[in-house]
Amino acid sequence: SPDGVITGTPARKDVGKYSGITLIATGPGGPSTATGFGEVLITIKPPDWKANPITLEDTNEDAAYSKDISSYVNNFEGTALTFKKISGSDWVSVAANGTLSGTPVKKDIGPVSLPVSFNTTVAGTVYTKNTVFKFNVVHVNHAPKWKGNPIALPNAATGVSYVQDVSSSASDPDDG
Repeated sequence: SPDGVITGTPARKDVGKYSGITLIATGPGGPSTATGFGEVLITIKPPDWKANPITLEDTNEDAAYSKDISSYVNNFEGTALTFKKISGSDWVSVAANGTLSGTPVKKDIGPVSLPVSFNTTVAGTVYTKNTVFKFNVVHVNHAPKWKGNPIALPNAATGVSYVQDVSSSASDPDDG
């Protein structure tokens, strides 16, 4: 520029040494030239979780649950990430590739708070970041279960009122 300032924003594709820039200064005695050189250094942007905590969709008890949690990471450098469950419910696991999965049962109904970490190496530096995933295991009302099938009922007689209590022959799996 006329005031002697060089400006610009190098991109990733510009990383490395550069040379051959012609610099011209003009003054009352005429112009003077020089050749400029330098280097564009890479700026590392380490990966990070998009939020903390992260809320996931709820899941039903007795239903397989699976979620790819790698999509919740801003991975600017595109390095390989390794995920790990830090603590939490036994029914849910986190695979190294970022798949959160499991099948919750009745005892797991309620809120889930699952601390998870990832690590990666970027340009020789190891980065580890933690977050907490939050979601609920929702109760599902199950159909009653018969204790047997068929159920042997007492014989009935014609012309006689018939009453039979079969409530003890079925149970509700949601009770107790």
